[in-house]
Amino acid sequence: TNSENDIQSAIGYTKKSLDIKTELDDLEVGSLEKTAFNLGTFHYFKGDFYSAIDSYRFLVENGKDIEMIQDAKLELGKLYKILGDFYKALGQFTDIITYYNSSSVTDNGSYNLLDAYFERAEAYYLINTIEFDTAIKSDLVKVDSLIDQANETDVFFRKNRINQFKGNRYVELKNFDKALGYHKSVLADSLNLYPAELARAHNSIAFSEIKLKNYDQAALALKKAIAKDESYSSPYENLGDLYLAKNNFEKGLYQYQ
Repeated sequence: TNSENDIQSAIGYTKKSLDIKTELDDLEVGSLEKTAFNLGTFHYFKGDFYSAIDSYRFLVENGKDIEMIQDAKLELGKLYKILGDFYKALGQFTDIITYYNSSSVTDNGSYNLLDAYFERAEAYYLINTIEFDTAIKSDLVKVDSLIDQANETDVFFRKNRINQFKGNRYVELKNFDKALGYHKSVLADSLNLYPAELARAHNSIAFSEIKLKNYDQAALALKKAIAKDESYSSPYENLGDLYLAKNNFEKGLYQYQ
């Protein structure tokens, strides 16, 4: 497609630029770093995560712009998380947190510190929610504190993702009342959410409603989830769970097909 061709062309030109800049001795600090970061981003958009990792690691190992090095470490951590290498992800996020908490640093790097705490909490969650519960709670306390200090507009979408995560965590801990509260809060400003995000939130609400035996509310939430994204499979599975919970086995089995 044209979009794929455009990304491939961007990768080619950016790599050529990076090769040239690597040979220059009097390059302005930040120039090589921006090119390496852009190259990593283009590889990410292409879906070539390992090449993206190589680009970000090049920046970390060869860059002189300390802030951009932290930016690259954040992206590295996210990529390791996508690939399931959670302990490498933890290492990147912990490095960022250590850097911004050092006595010589006076700002939080345009939300890098907030993002690192949240991403680390999510990595702990993906490894084992129960085993790392204390660490997750500790990082979420830091996240909440940084959210309170931030500009509301700047952190709106972060807050939605954080509330979704908190709800998911309470589902894992089988505290469905608390999970429901957080998942409902995601819908507080639904006009600014994409259909897929709305579908996920409604589906999450339905899951807890089923566990709490609030079957009518669950059915309504699942109807909304399916209406927002018909290709999202999870609401159909939860609809099957709902019918089985109501002893309607024929309809329940139909939803699993």
